[in-house]
Amino acid sequence: MPKQADNNRKGFLWGLVMLVSGTMCTIITKVQYGLRAEGTETCIVNGTATHVCLFDKPWFGVLQMKLAMAFCIVILMIRQKVQKRSYLETPVMNMQKHGKKFMATPKAAPGGRSTERTPFVATSSHATSWETIFWILFPSFLDLLNTVLANIGLLWVSSSIYQMSRGSVVLFNAIFSVRFMGKKLFAYHYLSILVVMTAVAVVAYAGIMQSNTAATSSSVEDQEKHSNQVLGLGLIFVSQLITAVQIVVEEWFLTTRHVSPLTLVGWEGIWGLAFFAVLTPLLMATPPGDSALSKIWHEDFVDTFVKMGNSWVVTATVLLYIVLIGLFNVRLYFHHNTNNSMTLITWHYCSSRPTL
Repeated sequence: MPKQADNNRKGFLWGLVMLVSGTMCTIITKVQYGLRAEGTETCIVNGTATHVCLFDKPWFGVLQMKLAMAFCIVILMIRQKVQKRSYLETPVMNMQKHGKKFMATPKAAPGGRSTERTPFVATSSHATSWETIFWILFPSFLDLLNTVLANIGLLWVSSSIYQMSRGSVVLFNAIFSVRFMGKKLFAYHYLSILVVMTAVAVVAYAGIMQSNTAATSSSVEDQEKHSNQVLGLGLIFVSQLITAVQIVVEEWFLTTRHVSPLTLVGWEGIWGLAFFAVLTPLLMATPPGDSALSKIWHEDFVDTFVKMGNSWVVTATVLLYIVLIGLFNVRLYFHHNTNNSMTLITWHYCSSRPTL
């Protein structure tokens, strides 16, 4: 019992760390978008052309995340040295109830006999192969795509609406897990989904109604703001659809290919940096454009680093974001016996339970 109480306490504290760091990452990103610094780009402020423009850099936000994720490989190496092990197994391999390994959402058994204690596959002690590492580029690309769409959406919606709208991933993931992974969900899963989706619907409705109120104004600026808010919400929902696909793919790597979580997130970061080596010149070569959608295909990274050099506040927020998102990723993928990790990440948001 003392050990169980200690595990529950640790689970609560780590969950709190995840919640605070994840929320702070969103707030810091939104703060970054509102900061101004002198750069190379020209913008119009109060009818006057100036180089002191907003630091609205959604693609650079993705780069910050990928840097933090890649650093997880260093954390992995440190853990391997400390534990004197060449292989760190997936957390789902260590979830137990009454001495039996289980998954919170096992694959449905014939005749519907699955329970949440349905025994899971045996552990693997083999290091991740280079072939598996190569194929991690697929979830890494999905992560890059959903993150940039969400970051662009955050340009035009508030942090609170953004956070709540991301809860739609719960529904998408449940659909994909049942349809493509053959998972069996239990009553508390459906109840959690219902609660989360009710909240998402209310927040989305409130956001649209708020923007509709602004759109009734004859001002062209207000009407453009309304259109951007609706576009932002749409991009966030699309990003969560992609995230749900990513979660299913990542679960396959964790449970079938036996990739340890830190290995997965670290290599996703490294592959993401490799993608940026190709994307950066392409994003800079495309025409800027005046529409909101131009943020999808254009970003000037030279302007980004010039602004960072001219503003210590911008630089400080960038460094703080990298630290917090790194902490969030390490916590989210970290081996922890007290949490039902990985159906994949989704049930952390709505129905995480301690082991018994």
